[in-house]
Amino acid sequence: MRQLPQQHHDVEDGHRAQDARGDSRSERSGAGALSPHTSDFETLFVYGSLRAGGSAHHLLDGSTRNPNGELEAAELIERDGYPMLRAGNGRVCGEVYAIPAQLWPALDAWEEVPGVYQRRQRSLLDGRRVWVYEAA
Repeated sequence: MRQLPQQHHDVEDGHRAQDARGDSRSERSGAGALSPHTSDFETLFVYGSLRAGGSAHHLLDGSTRNPNGELEAAELIERDGYPMLRAGNGRVCGEVYAIPAQLWPALDAWEEVPGVYQRRQRSLLDGRRVWVYEAA
C-alpha cells in the first residue's frame, strides 16, 4: 500500500468515504465496538466519495451537514486507487453529517462493512464524537 501525505489532507473523491481500523456493527463488543443507535441521528465523518460533490454523496440524502471536523492520529492511504483512513501520525480533515437511523444500512453496505471497512466511533479535535469508516 502506498501511504498518502500525512499533513492536513482533503481527498476530493474516491470510490468510498473511508477511514481506519475498527469493529463491525454486527455482534462485536468491547472498546471501539459499535453499539445500537440510541438517538434518531448520529454523526458521521466523511472525506472521500461521500463528501459533497462526491460520487456517493446521494447516499447522504436526508442527512444534515454539520461543521467540518478534523481527526488526529490518522492518515490516509491508498488501496486499489481509493483513499482509506487508518491510525497514523497525521490529521485528516473531513465533513460531518447527522445521519438518520434509516440511512445506516445503505452506508454500511456501500462501505462493505465488515469486509473492507469497519465502522467505529472516534473523537474529532473539537471533541465531537463521530462514526468513521476505517480500513478493516
